[in-house]
Amino acid sequence: MKATDCSQDQARSALCDAISDDVIEIRAKLRKHQIRPTTSTQVVGKKQLRIPTDLTPEDFDWEKSRPFKPWFLRDVPRHHHGPWQLASVEVSSRSVTEQILPQIGPTMSPSPRGSENQPKRKLRENPKRTAAKKAIDALWPNGVPPAHELPNDLLDRQLNSWLKRQRGFEVSRDTALRAAGRRK
Repeated sequence: MKATDCSQDQARSALCDAISDDVIEIRAKLRKHQIRPTTSTQVVGKKQLRIPTDLTPEDFDWEKSRPFKPWFLRDVPRHHHGPWQLASVEVSSRSVTEQILPQIGPTMSPSPRGSENQPKRKLRENPKRTAAKKAIDALWPNGVPPAHELPNDLLDRQLNSWLKRQRGFEVSRDTALRAAGRRK
């Protein structure tokens, strides 16, 4: 926050956006399964978790560095998949330095009334979403067909197939749908 002159709320919001958009590396320590009487202290990466796509600062217990609600665990050896309460979530400092700090740099500007300074939200560039938008333009130069003609699942598969062939990577379903304008 000191390096960018942003508020705590701005920093938390930017961090939530980056986690939801799969822009930064994270790892989480499991605590207990929400349904089954199972506990664990294993640390898992973001590939083993289904991270909510609409995280907000209110979703986290910032003192304990963990979400209030459980996150879905995918198949991990010797663990039940499903909703798990997490003991903690850690973000990669390298990812934060490279992906978030440049996006939330000094953005203080006078408020419209001029009575106080309010943080001005700066739009973040998301490299994966940008690549997805370019892929969409290449695949559908006349615009993405409506959802009744091209369902979300098919859009996601076609977009990721093109990205895999052309760019060597894929994007999450949510990033694909955001790039197509079908999700906020």
